[in-house]
Amino acid sequence: MILNKARERYEGASTMASQVARQLALAGIAFVWLLSGGLKSAGGVHIPVRLLWAGIFLAASLSLDLLQYLYKTIAWAIWTNHHEHRLQGTDKKASVGEKEAGTAPDWINYPTWTLFALKMLCMSYAYLLIFLHLASLIDVRGNWSTFGI
Repeated sequence: MILNKARERYEGASTMASQVARQLALAGIAFVWLLSGGLKSAGGVHIPVRLLWAGIFLAASLSLDLLQYLYKTIAWAIWTNHHEHRLQGTDKKASVGEKEAGTAPDWINYPTWTLFALKMLCMSYAYLLIFLHLASLIDVRGNWSTFGI
């Protein structure tokens, strides 16, 4: 397999995973709000501790998502601009878009992948907390009255 094709595949997969994670985080925040009685009109909203932590981890996941893409944008812009200026030399109008710039250093992607992994861990832990909260609402004797059924 050609290296560029492999890179396109994993970058496409990570982009799709990030999009799904973003949607899950927003859905999870809505779910926490609903489970906390967000539709009640009087008396305020009481958020159980487990759901509060789930909401915090969902917000952290969204924050890490933003940080991941901010870092990636800035790091690659700096690297690209540096090599563009190096290839142009004294002719600032020269087109260098198709010239070989060299190999990027391995470390440039380490923060991106670290933030990606942390984002996914926060998302997973938040949904575990939501699941545990839902499981605590179920009466083990099969009484579903807690859900109004």
